[in-house]
Amino acid sequence: NLISTFTIQLPNQLFSAYFGNASLGGYAMCERILGVPMRLIGAPITTIYFRHSSECIRECKDISGFTYILITRILILAFLPVLILFSCSEVLFTFILGDSWLLVGKIVSILIFPYVLLFCSNCVSYCLVVIGKQKINLYLSLLYLMLIVASVVSGFYVFSDFVSVVICFAVALIVFNLLNLLVIFYYLRKDFGRFVRFIGIYLLLIYLGLILIKYL
Repeated sequence: NLISTFTIQLPNQLFSAYFGNASLGGYAMCERILGVPMRLIGAPITTIYFRHSSECIRECKDISGFTYILITRILILAFLPVLILFSCSEVLFTFILGDSWLLVGKIVSILIFPYVLLFCSNCVSYCLVVIGKQKINLYLSLLYLMLIVASVVSGFYVFSDFVSVVICFAVALIVFNLLNLLVIFYYLRKDFGRFVRFIGIYLLLIYLGLILIKYL
């Protein structure tokens, strides 16, 4: 938990150090907007998931199917919002809130999909603990920390501009949270193949949807 808390706060510190408070303000506002579902919906889901999965483990019941249904339903519900915000957030933010919100709209378009995956990971964050894989959970937390640091620092030295660094950060979030979900299903020992197929089809549909929107 300490490592995870530190990792969550780290991008703010790095963005502030490399780009100053003006750029940090844009990222922080985006973080607040995209973090609303996590605070309002994600926290109760996490609590319910932890309680239900703990009861299932005590009763020697399988939690893989329940976990699979939860994650896939979240991703299905997020499909249209991801397409809309990825394609139109800059236009929406500047039209509704003014030109000063252009940067926030751009960051939202970059981070919307990574934040959906982060939402999924957070909802089942206690899964590895419940099934007794605390060491794996620790290793994943350390990997998360290293990926975030590497993405922001390398992005700064390679590209130097703020938006490019945010893209590097977004890629790190996608890679880690997909890996995290795959590891969870691997250790649940069921539905791993089914989840791999689902996420492959989901990513393909996102790609095709974005192409369709581009040419409309």
